[in-house]
Amino acid sequence: MVGPALGGWLYSIGGFTAPFLVLGTLLLPTAAVIYFHVPSEMFRVNKEADGKAEVSLRALMRNPQVMIIAIASMLANSDYAFLEPTLGDHATANKVATTPDSIGMLFSIASITYTVSCPLTGILANRSRLGPRRVIVTGLVLQLVGFLLIGPSPILRTGEGVAMPQMAAALVLFGLGESMSMTPVMDDMMSSCGASADSSVNALSSLMASSFSLGQMIGPLLGSAITARLGFPSACSAMALVLLVHSSVIVLTDYWVPRKRASDGQAYTELTTVGSKFVDDEQNI
Repeated sequence: MVGPALGGWLYSIGGFTAPFLVLGTLLLPTAAVIYFHVPSEMFRVNKEADGKAEVSLRALMRNPQVMIIAIASMLANSDYAFLEPTLGDHATANKVATTPDSIGMLFSIASITYTVSCPLTGILANRSRLGPRRVIVTGLVLQLVGFLLIGPSPILRTGEGVAMPQMAAALVLFGLGESMSMTPVMDDMMSSCGASADSSVNALSSLMASSFSLGQMIGPLLGSAITARLGFPSACSAMALVLLVHSSVIVLTDYWVPRKRASDGQAYTELTTVGSKFVDDEQNI
């Protein structure tokens, strides 16, 4: 999320080479820190000892409740990536930002909003409050509104061009929507797995990472391709329509294929409670 802002700033200081040189060099000490701070094997769960077989990725992909959220996370990630090759030209054409560092600052609006709102999103997504599913759908709707504003979409009939306040508001909605539609993804998919949630963690992690990466890949491709053919406002309208359709699919799937409720003894442990349990177990050891 901070990549465009940081890249624009480094580019303005040292040219095209600076972002790659600085970030590439920082990977080495980062790798060392990760290597020496990976938790010990003694804290890892041995599922074979518990007698539980791992749930396969193929089995998860047959679960409609899991797949609609995996697609939602892909769309949430592709929406922000959609702006990476297109927002700079759009901002320059509307004279909102004209230099690499000023364009990077535009991206930082969404980045800062995303970073600040993630803890609040985690609180709201707790099962005792709104729950992950409602938060995810709300996040997709906020991104939908962001696309309509940043175009601006012909649907709004506000005329051509977009001023800085409207663009800033749209980017705030993107950051907030990104946080709400991505933060509770793992918790929601585990809930959809019911009693087999604990045995699905590895496959769910792979599915979630794949959906994020796929969104990062197709977002810039869609953004540049649709914008080149339809123009930025119409391209944003098309992305808003996709979000509207998938949000509707999530709601309808909940109605047609409701999730099975696991009994209390079989229900998975909510992710927000794992941290305190892990500390207690560590102290006992």
